[in-house]
Amino acid sequence: MPSGVFADGGGIWIGPDGKIHIIPPWNPDEKYANALHEVLVALSGVSAATTIQQAGIRQQAVKAAVETLTSQVGHLSGVVGQGKAA
Repeated sequence: MPSGVFADGGGIWIGPDGKIHIIPPWNPDEKYANALHEVLVALSGVSAATTIQQAGIRQQAVKAAVETLTSQVGHLSGVVGQGKAA
């Protein structure tokens, strides 16, 4: 396949090690699983931020973590809203 051409049917590629690597076909369910994973990682960030001992740093870290979580939840709802309910 020429460079710059994309397909969703999978394929193979030969790596710099000379070995053949399989590219699996595109699976739309992976998009939802990846979005959910991002939300869970952001949620763990909020949890970790609450354990910081210094109050000022904790407040800033929690604020940043909550903003990230809010963004990821919005991303997940957008992904699910594209036609597939979880």
